[in-house]
Amino acid sequence: MADDVLVFVSTLELTAIRVVGFSLGGFVAQQLLLKAPERFTKCILAGTGDAGGEGIDRVTRITIYDILRGRVTLRDPKHYLFFPVTSAGQQAARDFIARIKRTEAKDTPIKLSAFLAQLRAISVWANREKDDLSKITIPVWVVNGDNDRMVPTQNSYDLANRIPGAKLTIYPNAGHGAIFQYHEDFVNKVLEFLK
Repeated sequence: MADDVLVFVSTLELTAIRVVGFSLGGFVAQQLLLKAPERFTKCILAGTGDAGGEGIDRVTRITIYDILRGRVTLRDPKHYLFFPVTSAGQQAARDFIARIKRTEAKDTPIKLSAFLAQLRAISVWANREKDDLSKITIPVWVVNGDNDRMVPTQNSYDLANRIPGAKLTIYPNAGHGAIFQYHEDFVNKVLEFLK
């Protein structure tokens, strides 16, 4: 995936890129910074972890379980995948789902084959050896919730410790979708960070 991004940015001759990687996108972003550091100036890694990170090998099980749980409870699986099952977390889930419901220009639903390919890519990432993240020299901001079941929060601490000078924000009472739950604060901090 990172190689595809690099072909795209090379074709467009893009440089001084600021990249935001959420979840699987954060895995890709790390590879971008290691493969072509000269192209990137800042990076935000949200709800993500490094190669071989703690608990990333459980993403497929958690995802399938939460999709089934959503069907049984007649709720959008995002309630379980992205937010803690607390009253505040579930209210944040309802608010998030209301914000993303659109009546026009809906995205084409992901195909099952693409979904399965993403899960395979996550499995490969979970079983890779750790990268030398000390080679990353640009400003990096690592963001997560304190209760991320998908990519456990410990991975955010690990990223911040292994990337020189990385800034870390852990949102309270939040899960994998902390940036959706704390969207106003997150967006304000993104704009400040990316200046």
